[in-house]
Amino acid sequence: MWAWLLVLLATPLVACRPPPGRAAVTGPTLYLANGRESTIVPVDTAVGRASGPPMPGGPAPWQMAPGPDGSLLVLSIAPRDASQMTYISRTEAGWGARPVELEPMARPAYLAGEGRYSAVAYHLPDPIPGSPTPRCRLALVGLNAGEVEATQAACSVFESVFAVAVDTWPSGPVAYLGIWHWPHQGDDGQWVVGRGRIVAVDARSGAIVAPAPLNGAPLSMSLTSGPHRSGRRLYVVETNPGPGGDYDAPDHWRLRGLDPWTLDPLFDRTLGEPPHWLTVAPDGDQAYYFIADSNTLVHVELSSGARRRLSLLPGAGLGLAVTEDKLFIPNPEGHELWVVDRRAGQFRRPIDVGRHPIGLALRP
Repeated sequence: MWAWLLVLLATPLVACRPPPGRAAVTGPTLYLANGRESTIVPVDTAVGRASGPPMPGGPAPWQMAPGPDGSLLVLSIAPRDASQMTYISRTEAGWGARPVELEPMARPAYLAGEGRYSAVAYHLPDPIPGSPTPRCRLALVGLNAGEVEATQAACSVFESVFAVAVDTWPSGPVAYLGIWHWPHQGDDGQWVVGRGRIVAVDARSGAIVAPAPLNGAPLSMSLTSGPHRSGRRLYVVETNPGPGGDYDAPDHWRLRGLDPWTLDPLFDRTLGEPPHWLTVAPDGDQAYYFIADSNTLVHVELSSGARRRLSLLPGAGLGLAVTEDKLFIPNPEGHELWVVDRRAGQFRRPIDVGRHPIGLALRP
């Protein structure tokens, strides 16, 4: 029954010529990863066009963490390059890219950034006989230089990291890990049910700052503004299939809001269906996600939990970014970025970004 969970969780050394001149950027920069071309395209979200030439992306670029002055840490999606991370930064010759090394046999799974640091969750083969899951690790990468600054153990036997976020506290960088403890047979022969948890971890020392149990599995996390831009909030998408493994039940998909300092619960909203690529708007009052089966874009009013179907997408989008007035969705089967008006749900002129865009990230 856990195959459904794995499917949902699944829902890349080059240098470039110096840019001939960068256009003045008037809005937040959105980076698009083109898997087929192995490039990153910066997009000015205010004017709806590329703000510079394509940057090198490493093999099959996918997840990205933007850093200072346009630098990026990029995680590959290609199976043969699944342990590959690439750091992109300015050089005297234009843009350069180099690999970022983790431990041997590391398999990075999730990457998050906040402008100064990136948290990378990865797994190692578990040497314990009979263990069905790998060991988890957390790497802290400084985005100024693209260097691994610390590595910590992240979970125990039978556990996997399903989501990651990162923030900088006065004491230093803190990573948030969404962890799932897989169901298994215990030493006493009794069946141990699956369970989830969130932990806030000091990314330099590995000390747990705050823990929070979950009823189900944490499928995604994001850290952004609270209601009316008041402070910060950690948003967690959680699924709890129950004993029968019923993932289609409407009340088994939830969005939770947590205090990022204590992980105390602040709100809990039923979503009604599996939410793909759920993203909270900068105002902290609205959220958006896809219904994958119908390619429907859904709007959520976070204060009340009210949901409405905003638009029908032309196809299956692969990622979602939200600015003050627009939604951006890459079309992995084409070469464009779909643009949707947040309030009216109307489509604007798409942005040509190159073949097969499969990932996107807004610069903080």
